[in-house]
Amino acid sequence: MVLLVMAVSNTVLGCYSTILNGFNNRITGATNCYSVIGGGSNNRVNNIAYGGILGGNFNAVEHGCSFVVGNNITTVRSCTTHVNQLYMANTPNSGVGLQLGVVYRDGTGRLFVKI
Repeated sequence: MVLLVMAVSNTVLGCYSTILNGFNNRITGATNCYSVIGGGSNNRVNNIAYGGILGGNFNAVEHGCSFVVGNNITTVRSCTTHVNQLYMANTPNSGVGLQLGVVYRDGTGRLFVKI
């Protein structure tokens, strides 16, 4: 199943993959299933499964289960979200009681990851 909505010059050649809006976006490859491009232009999801791009321009997802939010980004590893910059509001100010992998800050504003 393939879905194209309000799309111009887009190509979807992956099973159960979707492009929602945008221009000149491509989801291609024999193993490219369950991927999505949500708008933007000149974005590519190349021969991987479970990839996604949320808007932006000239992005490429080349690793499985990876996602891009931003512009001019090519993925560098699987199971990772790639961004140009990241803003985190309301970050906890202590690691006490947090699950592993949660980002928090100390009293000086430095960021840590609970490990």
